[in-house]
Amino acid sequence: MLERILSVKYTEAGEYHRINGVECQDHVEVFEDEEMFIAVLSDGIGSLSNALLSAQCTCKSAITCLYNYNLGFSPETIAEGVVDYIQQQLLELAVQKEISPETMGCTLAFVALKKRTGEAVMGSLGDSAVCVLSNDGSHVYSNYYGGSATGSILDADAASTMLIDRINTGERDVLGFVLCSDGLENEIYIKGSTAPLKSAEFYINGFETEEKEMGLLETRIAHLKSQQPDQFDDDIGIIIVKLNEGKLSLPDEPTWLCTCGARNSIQQTYCERCQKDFSVIYRGIRFKSYDDKRAYFLNENQKENHPDSV
Repeated sequence: MLERILSVKYTEAGEYHRINGVECQDHVEVFEDEEMFIAVLSDGIGSLSNALLSAQCTCKSAITCLYNYNLGFSPETIAEGVVDYIQQQLLELAVQKEISPETMGCTLAFVALKKRTGEAVMGSLGDSAVCVLSNDGSHVYSNYYGGSATGSILDADAASTMLIDRINTGERDVLGFVLCSDGLENEIYIKGSTAPLKSAEFYINGFETEEKEMGLLETRIAHLKSQQPDQFDDDIGIIIVKLNEGKLSLPDEPTWLCTCGARNSIQQTYCERCQKDFSVIYRGIRFKSYDDKRAYFLNENQKENHPDSV
């Protein structure tokens, strides 16, 4: 039984929204009682006028649905039930507020945890992420498949595209979870990858008390924004959940560095941020001489594999 679950939640408006006096469009909610712990994050689609309202309603509706739903159902059934319920609540809200549903839209990421058994159900719709952090195998759930479109809870195919999985946190020795919007991509995860980045360790390993964790989190985000303002200029939403003691140790993930400063998964041909072509940026480098591209781009601690020409 999970007797003590620590968590912090945080949102901050991106640079454009801050300058223009617009609230952060990300929303986060946490619910806990004797039986369950539920964390939900939603990233309102910024181009829509009622994005934040959508995210707020989605988080509250998801908690209600997940708390009362049979999480033993199949992943497909859970996805259909969660999406149908949230869509119904959003459409009812649109009627109540006399607004068009076309002005509403947001992503969804959640963890629903049964405290007695340690069973957890994770879900992700759109490019927000749920990161399961364990030395027995960490994983990122985010159903982003490339392009500029973001999966929204009101999409007609939302139920069929939502990712749902379940694990036993005790059997997997899960140290915790991180839920985040794409404002923290390239810090905690890379879109399209199922492995969290090495820097995700920071968000779990320093978590001793909720007060201390919040201080560490605020300092970290301020540092990211000051050192890499172009990369971390979007709205940020994050929930950190600590289940067990222990230190997380993640492997270094191979990446390639674009001229715009963004790091990209080794599998990506085009930069996620600026769409520059890897083969154009690194034209002239013969990767076969260095045991292919993967051997060349390892991590900062293995620069001996890098050719002197770059």
